[in-house]
Amino acid sequence: SRGICPERGGINSSLNTFFFKSEIICGTIFCTPRRDGDRLRLLGRGCTKKLSDLFAEAGIPPSRRAMIPVLRDGAGALAVYGFGQGERAAAGPGESALRIEIRLEKTETLEVRGNGKC
Repeated sequence: SRGICPERGGINSSLNTFFFKSEIICGTIFCTPRRDGDRLRLLGRGCTKKLSDLFAEAGIPPSRRAMIPVLRDGAGALAVYGFGQGERAAAGPGESALRIEIRLEKTETLEVRGNGKC
C-alpha cells in the first residue's frame, strides 16, 4: 500500500514491514530466496554484508536459508524478512512510501502483502 513513512521508531521495528521510496525502485519488486552473491547494507548497521554471512551470524542452518524471503528489484536485494531493510531505497520519516509487509501464516507457508509485484 502507499502512504507516508512513520517516524523512525516504527520503521522495521518488527523486521517484516518495509517502507520504500517508489522512485528509487528499479523495475518491479519481487520476492525470492537468497541468491549467491547477494549483499545488503542494512539500515543502521553502517556496513554492507553478504546475506550468507548475515544468515551464518544468526545461526540459520544452510538447509533453512532458502526459506527466508528476500525482497528485491532489478538492482538487487532491498530487504530480508527478519533482518531488516537496506538503505538504498528506504523511505525516511514523513516521506511518501510504498509499504510492503511479509506475514508468515504457517511454519513453511509464506504470504506477501503489499502494493508491489511480489
